[in-house]
Amino acid sequence: MKPAPTLIDTLYRATFRNEPIMGFKSNAELRERLINAHRFMLDERMSDFLGELATRAFVALKGDASDSDEVAAVKDARRNQQVEAMRVSAMAPHKITWIEYHLRHAAARTQALIGRPYNPAEAPEREGWLIEQHPELTCAYRMTLFSWNPKPEEQDDQGFGMWAFPVAFTWTIDDTPSPWPSLFAKGGTPDSGIASGIIEYDTPTVSIAQSELQIDVKRYSADAVKNLIGEWVGIVRRAWALLATLNDLPLVISNVRATKGFVAKGRYRRFLDHRTITISVPQKEQTKIARQVIALVRRRGHHVREHWRDDWRNPPSKRCPQFLATGLHAWTADQRCEICGGHRIRVHEHERGDSSLGYVTHDYRVEHEEPKT
Repeated sequence: MKPAPTLIDTLYRATFRNEPIMGFKSNAELRERLINAHRFMLDERMSDFLGELATRAFVALKGDASDSDEVAAVKDARRNQQVEAMRVSAMAPHKITWIEYHLRHAAARTQALIGRPYNPAEAPEREGWLIEQHPELTCAYRMTLFSWNPKPEEQDDQGFGMWAFPVAFTWTIDDTPSPWPSLFAKGGTPDSGIASGIIEYDTPTVSIAQSELQIDVKRYSADAVKNLIGEWVGIVRRAWALLATLNDLPLVISNVRATKGFVAKGRYRRFLDHRTITISVPQKEQTKIARQVIALVRRRGHHVREHWRDDWRNPPSKRCPQFLATGLHAWTADQRCEICGGHRIRVHEHERGDSSLGYVTHDYRVEHEEPKT
């Protein structure tokens, strides 16, 4: 069988098989989501820029061994502020959105900025995100990951070239905790730190969860799942960076109508139409554009509910016996934990950022007056 044109087409064709796709309960349910999704493909240039977009803002804030405790705390706070600005702006453009890109191009750019060696053969060639809005809580989103190696020589011994992540990543775009419960016990690295790649970033608005589309993750080896999640640390920051800046980027969007197809269940079926996205600036200007749009995201206005915030000068310990046992610290009237001595601060309801630059809960859209071809 010839490779399909895209990852989503490969996945779509596989849903017509009699045997269930590995990790999923129902091929028909997954196929329905793919058909109903608004589908976007990032070309190689845009995929390369995605790596820049998700990494550039954090490189300058990376700490080192020479930093004093005070300097390190300031850098941590700024990284947290940057990734928080991305999260509250990361509204998907549709109820079901598919985004597919060249993973190796994005990862190569990320690793170059970080200063790490990168071997493309160690990663799948393409990755796809199925992003779904919660059916009742419209501020909440869930992302399921898929990856693909179309070349037979890069597939495994059984001929498999497509894989699905056994868990989903979820987030909200306000201060509401994620409606999908975390799969992991409290006390370790927070889900938000793993998902964003900013380990100090701790918020209940993000979770690594179980999707109702997938089989119970407990059927897999716990160590295998842990190692897989570890390899994909920071993947959600890439999605947030794209969703948060999509309206501000100089893009060219082209409609692509599928002309080929396949035979399944006794009839011919066309592959799925999609839209291709590319960045329309010279490569030498991409760094400048990335800095501009990330700065815009950080400054854009949004509403902040009243909440508690850890005092970075004396944060409550994640290893506090009371916290480990109950999930809560033993708070006193002055908001100090009697056990670990940590302190929290009450933040009153307020507006953050400059609303003249846009308001993230109202002005996000992905309509273009006329797609260029």
